[in-house]
Amino acid sequence: MSEMRNAINDAGKQMLFGCECAACEPMLKHLVFNDLRWFTTLRQGRPVRAYNYLYHEYTCNFTGNQNGLEKMIDFSAAPDNLLYRMAFSFLAGDMLALVLGNNSKLSWGWNAPFDETVPEEELTLNFIRNANNWRKGFAKKYLYYGELLKTKEANCENSVAFVTLDGYKITDRVILNQRFKAPDGSIAEFFVNRTFEPQELTFNEGCNAMLYTDCGVCGKVPNKIILNPAEICCIVKDN
Repeated sequence: MSEMRNAINDAGKQMLFGCECAACEPMLKHLVFNDLRWFTTLRQGRPVRAYNYLYHEYTCNFTGNQNGLEKMIDFSAAPDNLLYRMAFSFLAGDMLALVLGNNSKLSWGWNAPFDETVPEEELTLNFIRNANNWRKGFAKKYLYYGELLKTKEANCENSVAFVTLDGYKITDRVILNQRFKAPDGSIAEFFVNRTFEPQELTFNEGCNAMLYTDCGVCGKVPNKIILNPAEICCIVKDN
C-alpha cells in the first residue's frame, strides 16, 4: 500500500483507497474509505455499530451496494427497510449510497429483482439530501470527524425494521439515535425517524442543550416533539 501511494504521489495524482468490508487496524492509514457491509449481520439479528465505535475518527465507511440482502430479508414485508438502512448508516457516520434498477428507479440492493416491488423513492432521496447537508454543515465535526459514544435508545416506540425470508421479525426503535463527540470536545446526539409515519420523541435533557432541526431551526430542547417521516434532528450540549 505504501508503494502504491508513493507511485500515485510521484505521478502528481490523488487517489482514495479503500476495501470491501472493514479495514483492519494496521491498514487504517491507507484504507480510508471502505464498504463496511454491516448489513450482513442481519443473518444473525439486529446489527450494532461496533466497528464505528472503535475507528470512526480514522476511517470512513459507505453503505455500498447491499449485495446479498435479497437472500436475507423480505423487502415487501417491511417496505421502509431501505430508509432504515440509510438511517442506520447515517448514524454510524457513513456516507450514503444507493443502487439503481430499471429506468433509474431505486432498487433494494445490487441483486434484488428489478421487476418486482421497488422502494419508496421520494422520502428516501429527501432523507439522503438532508443527511448530506448535515454532514457538510455544522454537524461535519461530529458525523465526519467525531467519536461515537455510548448511547441510550431514543424514548419512542418500537416497530418491525426487517422481516427475514424465513419469517423472523427484527424490531428496532422507530426513531434511531447516536451520540458523537467532536474533536473540540462538544457532544451532539442525532435522531432520525426511520419510518413512513410521524413519530413522537420524548426528551430528558437539561437546560444547557439546544435542539437543531432539518430546517436549520434551533432552540431550547422541548419535552417532546413529532418527527416527520425521514426527518433528522440533533441535540447539542454545552461543554
